[in-house]
Amino acid sequence: MSINRAQALILSVLVVLGIYSMTFTPYEAVYARGVWGTDFHLDPYYNLRAVLIGAGLAGGALSVLLLLLALSLKVIRADEGQGDFPLQAAVTLVSISIGWLAFPYWINGVFQAFIGNREVLSRMSVLDFDPKALMPTSWFGGCWRWVTFLLFYVLALGIPVLIFVDIAYALWTRHWRRAGLIACCLAIVAGIVYLQPNFGGWLSD
Repeated sequence: MSINRAQALILSVLVVLGIYSMTFTPYEAVYARGVWGTDFHLDPYYNLRAVLIGAGLAGGALSVLLLLLALSLKVIRADEGQGDFPLQAAVTLVSISIGWLAFPYWINGVFQAFIGNREVLSRMSVLDFDPKALMPTSWFGGCWRWVTFLLFYVLALGIPVLIFVDIAYALWTRHWRRAGLIACCLAIVAGIVYLQPNFGGWLSD
C-alpha cells in the first residue's frame, strides 16, 4: 500500500469514527459528582471511549509519521513517485485535527454538553469538564493537553495563511483539482478549530 493510500485510509476511518464519536454524552456520574469526583472506570462505556480515543491519537500520530516518511523519500532520496506533498500535508492536518484534537472532546461528551444537549443541561447546572480529569490527560499527564493546546492555537492563527498558500499553489501549479482537495481539507480543519463550542476554553480549563 502506498503512503498516499495509507493516509487516505486513516483519514476515512477517522471521519467515520468521528461522526459516531460526536454522539457521545458525558458519563452520568459526572452530573452529580463532577469530573474530579467521578471514577470513570465504572462507566459502562469506559472501554469503548478509551479504545476510540486511543485510536484517534494513534491515527493522527501515524499520519504524521507517514508524512515525514514521504518527505524523507521525496527530499532525501529525490523520489518523485511519493505523490503530491501539499495534499499529503493537508490530509495529515485533517487526521491529526480529528484524531488528536477532536476525539477527546467528542468522546468524553464535552461536545454534546456545549452544543446545548437538553438532557445534559437539565441534569448538570455547571458545565465543568476539566480536561485534566479526563482521558487522555489522565493517561499521559499534561503532555497531550499542552501539545493539543499549542496545536489548536497555531491552527487558529494559521488557517487563513494556509488558505492563502492554497490559492497561491493553485495559481502557480494550475493543479486545480489538488488545490480543491486541499481546500476541502482546510475547511474541515477550520470547522474543527472555529466551530467547536468553547473548545479553546475547555483546553484552557
